[in-house]
Amino acid sequence: MIAMTVEDIPSQRRSLLIALRGARVVRLTRYSWSPAQTVASEPNLRPELVFSRAAGPLLITLESGLVIGVASQPALISVTLWLDQPPGTAADPDLHPIEADDPQFSEPGFAQMLGKRVVDVNIVRRDPASESWRDRPREVGVRLTFEGAPELILSHGLHDNSDDFSVLLRRDVNAALWPLLHDAPI
Repeated sequence: MIAMTVEDIPSQRRSLLIALRGARVVRLTRYSWSPAQTVASEPNLRPELVFSRAAGPLLITLESGLVIGVASQPALISVTLWLDQPPGTAADPDLHPIEADDPQFSEPGFAQMLGKRVVDVNIVRRDPASESWRDRPREVGVRLTFEGAPELILSHGLHDNSDDFSVLLRRDVNAALWPLLHDAPI
């Protein structure tokens, strides 16, 4: 499992995705490069969107104790995953944790996922937008379907067609992008 601690695209971290299926998620923590209050003061960003849109990685903690890190790499046009082991992401003093159940800086849909089992996992690939994209992985999302909770999409710019990592509810995906997206079940 040591090799899993290196950040890579979802298809290269299948064992982490397989570990998610059937697992109960006990914690979702966004690690923002800026304090939540600072992010919330950005123009056109409502405070409850800070968890979803802040710049920085997400850690998914499973009931088993496994912690999966998620971010994205613009050069790959892909989400990335790694096994986060101590001291890991949480020990970085430059990162500010925001929990999924934060009443001010997160939408209630994310809190509903806590304590729930993941019943399905898919890698979301995107059609190339240009010739220069053809040789890149374009694994722009990981879609997690929960038992009794909204769907979670770990996204590379699917909310605004950008190079930003975002943590989305299904309704937050830019509608114009859906025809360009294709699921690859795990």
